[in-house]
Amino acid sequence: MNNTIQELQAKINNLEAQLQEAKAFTYVDATDTLHAQDGEIHLGYNNGESFVVWDVQSLFEDLPTIIQLVREQQEKATQKNLSAIDNELNKL
Repeated sequence: MNNTIQELQAKINNLEAQLQEAKAFTYVDATDTLHAQDGEIHLGYNNGESFVVWDVQSLFEDLPTIIQLVREQQEKATQKNLSAIDNELNKL
């Protein structure tokens, strides 16, 4: 019985740790709205139920790095798709 309680407590602790980690991140798969107001950029997602509000000055300072990272990730995705296309064409 005591072993079962310990196992359940370990599972609870694990789930609590996972929850804390999940709270630290927000995944935005698509934006619904994007507008600026009062020196802030408002990015709406989750069918307009959630928003990220970003200070324009901070965003402006980070923009070169953001563009670089997006460009690099987009290039990786493009290369992966082109490779998959080549593989399929080679099968013909």
